[in-house]
Amino acid sequence: MRYDEVCRECSAYVFADAMEPYTWQKANADDASVIMSMTSADLVSQRLLEAEYDAKLILRAKDEATALDLLDAGATYVAVPDLLASEELVQHVQRLIDGEFTAAELRTAGLAELNAE
Repeated sequence: MRYDEVCRECSAYVFADAMEPYTWQKANADDASVIMSMTSADLVSQRLLEAEYDAKLILRAKDEATALDLLDAGATYVAVPDLLASEELVQHVQRLIDGEFTAAELRTAGLAELNAE
């Protein structure tokens, strides 16, 4: 599970309700240099943008139009998972075509990525 991985690998995270003010106090958001929100919930993204933290805001969006709106509103970066996944797929296929990967190596890499979750 991702939560377990974050607990093991990261000491600076808060797993809580992003709409609660206590969460941001606990996270010491006023002093943060980067705030990442990996939910695509528009309410959470808007809450972060309206709070005007000095931190760089990395948000997530369901689609490109929403991502552009969030960037226009002040987000530093907005991840669009389907778009990122598409780009990664194109890179994998191109590497296979270019002979940088054999089919077996691509399969092994794919299995490793799936098992890492």
